[in-house]
Amino acid sequence: MKKIFNYSGLFLGVSLAFASCCGNSGSCGNPAASDSLETKKDTTAVPACTVADKSAELLASEWKVTTIGGDSVSYKENGAGFKFDAEKNAIHGNTGCNIFNASYVIDKCKIQFVPGQVTMMACPDGELEAKYLDAMSKVAAYSIENDVLTLKDSVGANLMQLNKVVAE
Repeated sequence: MKKIFNYSGLFLGVSLAFASCCGNSGSCGNPAASDSLETKKDTTAVPACTVADKSAELLASEWKVTTIGGDSVSYKENGAGFKFDAEKNAIHGNTGCNIFNASYVIDKCKIQFVPGQVTMMACPDGELEAKYLDAMSKVAAYSIENDVLTLKDSVGANLMQLNKVVAE
């Protein structure tokens, strides 16, 4: 039988109040960003949150992890990814080893994951799961471009990228 635990400790600083990343300009990922692309010191372009709300596409799709913190992740080897249940404001996924369930709060291009549960199976690659859950705990914003979902922290740094799962 699988053990389940609450991973609220892994989701640091989670509250229902968002970091103020989308101001009057509608830009996400960087409070000071304008409606155009802003280049950060590390030359990463932070896309502006446009009037076209992409939350419908986000919530209607299944996503597979391709990078965490800039490191490549092989979906075929570990199945890391997630999908949303918009009716229940829930997210269900795989950390590459364990299964997790959580809830989310979304407002245009801002999103935050609220602690839930994760199974506790022994993982051959516990480092991947630790990186995955750490990245999820820091998510404050997202963008979608060409079927690629980018999850960002409150200052616009990329935490994780995922590809949309396309039905075959």
